[in-house]
Amino acid sequence: MVHCRGCSASIHESALTCPKCGAPQGLAQNPSDNALLIPDGIKGWSWGAFLFNWVWGIFNGTWIALLTLIPFIGFIMAIVLGIKGREWAWKNKKWESVGHFQRVQRLWSVWALWLTLGTMVIGIVVAIAIPAYGDYKTRARQAAQFKEQILAEAAVAQVSPPAPAPMPGAVTEPTPAVEQAAATPTSAPATEANAAELLTGRALSCPDAISCVQVMLEGANPRRPDVLKMAATRLAEAEPMPVGDRKSSRALNTQGLERYAQNDFVGAVNLFTQAAAANEGDAEIQSNLGLALIRAGQPQDAIAPLTHSLQIDPRRSNAWSPFAEAMDKIGRPNYAYASLLLVYEFSGNRQKTVEFFRARSENQEVPESMRAAYVNATRTIEAGY
Repeated sequence: MVHCRGCSASIHESALTCPKCGAPQGLAQNPSDNALLIPDGIKGWSWGAFLFNWVWGIFNGTWIALLTLIPFIGFIMAIVLGIKGREWAWKNKKWESVGHFQRVQRLWSVWALWLTLGTMVIGIVVAIAIPAYGDYKTRARQAAQFKEQILAEAAVAQVSPPAPAPMPGAVTEPTPAVEQAAATPTSAPATEANAAELLTGRALSCPDAISCVQVMLEGANPRRPDVLKMAATRLAEAEPMPVGDRKSSRALNTQGLERYAQNDFVGAVNLFTQAAAANEGDAEIQSNLGLALIRAGQPQDAIAPLTHSLQIDPRRSNAWSPFAEAMDKIGRPNYAYASLLLVYEFSGNRQKTVEFFRARSENQEVPESMRAAYVNATRTIEAGY
């Protein structure tokens, strides 16, 4: 006794069809009748046979699938297997029933499709990751080469050029070059090219907002667009200022502007301070607070909010302008002059900026040192800045 291929009922092994369901049980004696012996649901496309081809053939008793290993004709044979594979598997292997056959072939198809999908995903990831990794390696190599170049040039020069006076609040650390210069009575000055390269290195690695602002001031004259761009990018990449209650901060800012217009600078400082506390991430409020502090006679205290404003927006002319006034009032005329050049650098209307500089340089209410900064900045711009 054997089991019917259609309903799994026990039938005699010599029966050509099942007496219960009528399903054919084997190959007919006449080969031309073979098609009649294939039950419904057997024929159809097989993803397992198409994608796994020769592996599928071994497990399904269809040895003709080994032809897929032959070059050139292998792909054609895989297509043929996809079309005829299920019929051949039914004929070439003994199955418990049609249901058993369907379950096995379905598993082959599921695994084939999952393999194809997984291969596609891996291919996409690799296609994205390899160029990205290559770009990372290139940039890392370039950065290492640049660092080696700077160190080599500094070693040739023996000492670094005299460092500019740090801005209030700037992070300063002694360097071996500075210590050597202090211990050596005389030393050869670094070349102008070395100084330019060192400024570039500082722009790439300024450790905090105030240091990046200082690098931008030093890159203003002579004008170094590359240094300004790198330092501005570095400044913008610093830890972001937290964004708070925008609605209340803007209301306080409006009240502060009203007090400022009334020349109540102390009252304006109080309101702008509250607005900045409510929302530290507003560049306008920070610059307004800095300007009000300057007018209230506290230029030293104005540096922090103005630096915060520039950290949020390094190209904000409305922050560089009061920054120039603060630098002038604390006795840094060179930084005041450089700040005005940056006002012009980032101005949306340069012609009006120059006109403003001229007007301020002729205004007798402006302190003499600040008027001199406006005059020098205007001359530099007119000379082709």
